[in-house]
Amino acid sequence: IARLQRETALSQLKAEINLKKPRLVTLQQLQGFARTVVVGGSEEYVMEALRSAAEVKAEIKDRSICIIPVVLGGAAQPANLSELTGLSDPEVLLAPILVDQWKAWLNQTMDEAGVPGDSNVYVGLRMDGRGKGQR
Repeated sequence: IARLQRETALSQLKAEINLKKPRLVTLQQLQGFARTVVVGGSEEYVMEALRSAAEVKAEIKDRSICIIPVVLGGAAQPANLSELTGLSDPEVLLAPILVDQWKAWLNQTMDEAGVPGDSNVYVGLRMDGRGKGQR
């Protein structure tokens, strides 16, 4: 039941796709169209993950993968991640909306999995929205 509640809460979290006209979507709306990877942790970890993703951007886009970065801890979410990391494709890099809800979801998921709160993690979602794996 806990897993179902987590997946339901996750499906309602919102992200912004910044195409020609910015658009807010829930993760549920991405189901069937994209595989989503939520990257959470220190600012350094998130930035490095995005830089690594920028190196294989074409493959990521070919596989319909969207990345949502969430900086955990007390650090604020950097506003210009696409410029800082070189991952500027708006179909790949989505911006989390209501970041505190994303942080709460990640912290709850980490707590239930026995992962220390100061860890760096990623959560991969299949196209159907189910969790694929996390670290």
